[in-house]
Amino acid sequence: MNNDETLEVRTQLDIIAQAGIAAIPVIGGSLATLYFGKKQEQRFRRLERFYEELRALVNLNLDQILPPDQHEPASLSAIISEINECVEADLVEEKRKYFQACFVNSLKTDNSDSSDRKRQFVRSVLELTNLELEILVELDRAGDKAYYRYKPDDEEIAPAFNAGLENLRSRGFISARMGGALQVNVNWGEITRYSLSPYGREFVEFCGNDT
Repeated sequence: MNNDETLEVRTQLDIIAQAGIAAIPVIGGSLATLYFGKKQEQRFRRLERFYEELRALVNLNLDQILPPDQHEPASLSAIISEINECVEADLVEEKRKYFQACFVNSLKTDNSDSSDRKRQFVRSVLELTNLELEILVELDRAGDKAYYRYKPDDEEIAPAFNAGLENLRSRGFISARMGGALQVNVNWGEITRYSLSPYGREFVEFCGNDT
């Protein structure tokens, strides 16, 4: 499904949802106006703020940005479209810096051979939690030999942190290797070393590095 088809489907779903809410007896019309009016306003404000901040970031990186004639238009357009869609949908303001990094970094290279992968990276920023993004960034900063283990169960952050490691592993962003002795009733996470994979490092370079 191309970008135009995705936009058309999303628009149709919004129309269906709006019609469904409006059909609720007595209060449906008011609810539809309230919900969809507010929804569009929030999307607009998120994009507006995103581009207000982005202008300054682009100016700081002008010496690294390729001129327009060195970009493949369709590839760059697809990445920007993905970024815009994610910025509109995202409710977590802390992620805005990651989307801005994606935007600036997409202007620094020719994307003709990597458009699909970079669009998936952008989508991953939307889907990952802030904690999971922080795990990847910290592993990248710590160097090639850095790794995490499971947090002990008595730590408050343990459930979210340990689940985050497994989610990142399933997506290919981190690798898991045994790093301890096998024992009866051992928790595999406690004897496993979770380190950044080459794919994860590429993700951080595109979405997480300071630009």
